[in-house]
Amino acid sequence: MTGTVAQWLLEGQELRLSTTRTEAIGFDDYTLAGEVPIWPLFARAYTLERRSPLSGKVLYTYTLLAREARYERDYEAIVELEQYHYASDEELIALWTCETCDLYIEANARPTCPRCGGRMRLHDLRSATRASRFLVLELQTRAPYEPQYVGYVRVDPPVPLMHRRRPDGTVEPNIRQKVFPPDWFAYPFHPEGVQAPSWWEAQEESLRTTRSPVSRLARVVIHPDYRADGLGQQAVRAMLDWVRERWIPEMRVAKEAIETIAMMARYNPFLEKVGFVYLWDTAGGRPVLYYPLSATAERRIAHFLRHDPVAREHGGKLYRSRFPTVEKLAGPLILRRLTKSYTNRLTLEHLSPAVQQLLEAFGVKHRVIQKFIF
Repeated sequence: MTGTVAQWLLEGQELRLSTTRTEAIGFDDYTLAGEVPIWPLFARAYTLERRSPLSGKVLYTYTLLAREARYERDYEAIVELEQYHYASDEELIALWTCETCDLYIEANARPTCPRCGGRMRLHDLRSATRASRFLVLELQTRAPYEPQYVGYVRVDPPVPLMHRRRPDGTVEPNIRQKVFPPDWFAYPFHPEGVQAPSWWEAQEESLRTTRSPVSRLARVVIHPDYRADGLGQQAVRAMLDWVRERWIPEMRVAKEAIETIAMMARYNPFLEKVGFVYLWDTAGGRPVLYYPLSATAERRIAHFLRHDPVAREHGGKLYRSRFPTVEKLAGPLILRRLTKSYTNRLTLEHLSPAVQQLLEAFGVKHRVIQKFIF
């Protein structure tokens, strides 16, 4: 079992274990379950059709596998995808270690050890915590030039505290406890409030007490070559299945809702298209959206949208299109006596003198190349 899962299990916790063999038991030779399945990890195939916006016909189909990150290569792929999200040369997102030299280096790609020249291994992802769990999205049917990993989703426990900033600039503290049952947020993952010798141990102590019927969608990252095809929405839908069935991240209580704090949602409605509802802005001005997983959460959200003065104004909708409406065409556009051609003019003026002299010896000085299309 991977450490990202085993760390959530508590001493004395009763679980059901079954094996397919009696000796030399490997990772894939047993199942483990509590109130929900624990091992093997979640994995599910999905298909996504890409249709023409004009005819509605299927142009191509993605065959995808969404599964919880398990192997070291999964986390290396997450590091690579994370760079597309926000990283730059000044923002190093991964910590790598040489186990031989006991050396640690921050880098965005796997480095070699400067001491022994050996292959360094991924130690930690700086933007995540020990409570983070990851779902990777793989292309099952792909061409040789296509990547294996096209995206990932990260799920965390809800943030420990959340305040709301009203449009007039005033701040309303602990807004979630006024909308949802307060005990939903009574046992957060909050290692900053734990006295421990190290940050790692503080996180471990906080893992033991964390439990909430709310999960947090912390990150959705899609490979830049595969954006605008609906893969972000598909990744979120797979995450909903994962959280609903496995009670991710801590597996201790059934999930009632998923929260996310996402500035991107103000400019891209993909979360709202999946079913997330905008509720408020944090004290720092970042939008907060919720996805209800239970009837209780649905009722609480609906009540808030009906009775809160600010929420009544936006009605749970965050994204507003910046494009004005246009008058519809009365009929199709008909083009008559239209031609199309390409003209390329080639000269030697930007080439080096030696290359110019060589080409001129073959009579090349200036060319106009035209191609008629229709």
